[in-house]
Amino acid sequence: MEKTEYNLSPEVEIIQKLIDMNLGDSGRLRYIKNSILKGKYLYKTDRNYLQAKIDQFHKSHKFDSNAEPAKSKSFTEYYQTKPPLQSKDTAQLSVEKNQERETKKEPNLESHLAEQQENLRVAKRKYQEVLERKKVTERSLSEKMDLLEKTKQEYHHILDQILEKQRVSDDLDKQKQQLQRAQREQSVLEEKIIQQKSEIARLEKEQEEQLEKKTKTSEYMGQMQKKLDAKKEYQQLLEKISQTKQSYHNFQSQNNLVSNLEKEHQDLESALTQQKQHVSQKVKERLEKISILKEKAHKIKDQLCELEESKKQYQTMVQLLKEERKKLTNAKKAQKSLLAKEKELVKIKENRLSIIRQIQKQKGPILKKIDQERAKLSNQNKVLKKLQKQKNNLHQLKDRRQAIDQKIKKKKTQS
Repeated sequence: MEKTEYNLSPEVEIIQKLIDMNLGDSGRLRYIKNSILKGKYLYKTDRNYLQAKIDQFHKSHKFDSNAEPAKSKSFTEYYQTKPPLQSKDTAQLSVEKNQERETKKEPNLESHLAEQQENLRVAKRKYQEVLERKKVTERSLSEKMDLLEKTKQEYHHILDQILEKQRVSDDLDKQKQQLQRAQREQSVLEEKIIQQKSEIARLEKEQEEQLEKKTKTSEYMGQMQKKLDAKKEYQQLLEKISQTKQSYHNFQSQNNLVSNLEKEHQDLESALTQQKQHVSQKVKERLEKISILKEKAHKIKDQLCELEESKKQYQTMVQLLKEERKKLTNAKKAQKSLLAKEKELVKIKENRLSIIRQIQKQKGPILKKIDQERAKLSNQNKVLKKLQKQKNNLHQLKDRRQAIDQKIKKKKTQS
């Protein structure tokens, strides 16, 4: 590049004003100022940069429109009308130019490198902060997922309890139906017991009546026995009459008497026979009725035993009914408790769903931010590699400059 020498005091003041007002890169402006004060050469790019900043300075301070072009023109014309350099040794001039070029590059590279390193440190710090936030978010997400899993387990547990409650409720309904059926059977049994009691009372009454009739029959049999005894006496009398008949058979009157007596005897025997048959029939009927009564009494006894057994079963069923009612009451309480837990579970589930939705909403921006930070870090790593390469080049330039300085010293010593 073309180089020129510049050493104008007003321009140095303007550069100092630019530095004080922070118009432009202060490091580069200081470098240009020091170069001008030391009478060093400026690159064309530095001249253009300085001219642009001076124009910006004039515009910001609203200088006179005629004076500003004149100053800018004189500043530009100075470089065009600059007197030529004094003649020097060609090798020494080339070495000085290289040294000045390296000296100019070195501050810019060091400043740029320091700035990039600072940016890299800031980026690394931001990346570490993002990683920390990511870890906190992941830990919070893990805790929320654990809480969600625990909530799911609680939900399944409560669901199992609800199913168990439903099963218990079904069992209770079945037991209630069985209890109602047992109550109906109990009512039917009680009606049968009442009917059997009525039948027993009727049978007892009939038995009493039959016993009274039997008593009357016994009295009648006693009377018949008396008649039989009278018949025996009559037979004895007949024997006596027969004996007397033999003695008085000659007497007609006695024969008539005997005939009458025989006729009476026949009538009496006929009456006795009929009476005996009637009594036998009556006795037979009474015996049959007594047998029937005994059978009924036996049946009544069996029914009383069955009734006693039914009574015991009824008492057992009543006890079971009380226990079932107690279980039903406890089951209703448990059902109310389960319903309350179910409502709590629904609330917990809604809260968990809300947390999950919040996590899903937060997860997207966080992941996006992490990807952005990773991309920035990747770019920063690239910049760091580039800066490292520039740093290596700078060290190489320093080594070359030291070598050139040594050559210059040797040539100065030789000259």
